[in-house]
Amino acid sequence: MGANHLSGGMTRAQLARTVEILAEAAVGARVQKVRQHRADGVIVECRAPGESLYLLFSVHSRFPRFLPLREKPDQPSDLSAFGGLLRKRLIGGRVVELTVVRADRIVTLSVNKRDDEGGEGVWTLVAELFGAKGNLWLLDPDGKVVSALLPKRAKTRSAMIGNFYEPLPAPSSEKEMAVDDSFDPSALAVEFIEAERQADFSEQRKRLRSAVMRELRRTRKYLGRIEQEREDLADAEALTRQAQALLAYLTQVKKGQATVTLADPAEPDGEPLTIELDPAKSPQENANAMFKQAGRARRKKENLSARIEEMQTRVATLNELVGRLDAAEDDTALDEVAEQMATEKVGPKRKPKVRVSKTPAKKKRETGGPRPFVAEDGALIYVGRNDKENEHLTFRVARGNDYWLHVEGAPGSHVVVRLPSSGELSGETLLDAATLAVLHSSLKNSRAGTVQYTRRKHVRKPKGAAPGKVLAGSVKSIHVKLDDQRLSRLYDSRED
Repeated sequence: MGANHLSGGMTRAQLARTVEILAEAAVGARVQKVRQHRADGVIVECRAPGESLYLLFSVHSRFPRFLPLREKPDQPSDLSAFGGLLRKRLIGGRVVELTVVRADRIVTLSVNKRDDEGGEGVWTLVAELFGAKGNLWLLDPDGKVVSALLPKRAKTRSAMIGNFYEPLPAPSSEKEMAVDDSFDPSALAVEFIEAERQADFSEQRKRLRSAVMRELRRTRKYLGRIEQEREDLADAEALTRQAQALLAYLTQVKKGQATVTLADPAEPDGEPLTIELDPAKSPQENANAMFKQAGRARRKKENLSARIEEMQTRVATLNELVGRLDAAEDDTALDEVAEQMATEKVGPKRKPKVRVSKTPAKKKRETGGPRPFVAEDGALIYVGRNDKENEHLTFRVARGNDYWLHVEGAPGSHVVVRLPSSGELSGETLLDAATLAVLHSSLKNSRAGTVQYTRRKHVRKPKGAAPGKVLAGSVKSIHVKLDDQRLSRLYDSRED
């Protein structure tokens, strides 16, 4: 049976009948164990004459309930701090009362327990079983709140800790659903466990599918961009033919011409070629430039074609993952998909761990201009966005032992890696910073470049130089190719 008919939890009548059925056996029983049930529930095991009671108190947002379990629960998960406190205060004590506040769907379990000094007192577990606002509370013998199971839900009522328990205002009246004599709390508990399992399964599948679809959209967008970039490339073959025509008919071309029409050496009887020229260059120089441009276009097309094929394969893989998730019928199938997602480096989006400055005002000044990123090991990487920001980043933000990077032989941003005191530059952080240097330079479209790096203290500004113009000493170089997964991680980490 589906879970929809159980959504919202037990009715008031069901709770009242359950407490009525269990109260006689529970009162006088000794508390033996406390187990954790997921993050939002506990199981209190009591030993009554001739039987054990496994009382489940769950404040699940969809399936809040108080029910007995037919069988001893599986090996318990790690206890929460609240569960540990229940163990300390309830185990060894005897149940003195099990009641229900019917109008509010509140169940209370009161346990008389001797303390370490030999005195006795009654500790009370209060279960608020009314959905997303419900919680479990532990009251001391004076009736004051000691702790809550779900601290996040308790935040709005945090003033209760240390004070007398006060329930939320009673809900509006609802139509009471009577229960008949055949009502079986244990059978209902089985239904709720299955409904909870189905809800967990659906939520996990939804979470995984969302992650795959997010990656699929990103990959398709990138694929469309590089396909367009390949389409926009200059025709290498046409450029080569034009250059060959210039060389074949050099005597017919004069320096200063903007265009020239020549026969195609490969097809003398075919359509003549109309060639655009740089008037400042000689015919020979124009031909050489065309050969170079054709070579660059040919190499870039090859690189883009390889990248397109790779992305097409990834799109097919991601579509396959979506299909497997849609067809999954159990947890095992989801686990298998999750393993493949990990292999493909596809996962739910997580916020990176960001090192927070101990001086917020200083951090604000530093990140107000140059763009900050976070490396995988937590180091901050700053990227200037114009000449003025480059100047400010290098000579005002960066410290002497920070690392400074810039692409070799091309215009680009200054990049600074902010290291902690006595910190060293890791290989992955160097790759992250060098990748950002290439990405924010004129080499971006080539998707590769050589990057120089050195300590900031070895960088100086020549006298009278324009903003952003510097000289660097003791430099080392690293050649990097833009990696889309690395770029995605860096842009997910971006702080601005």
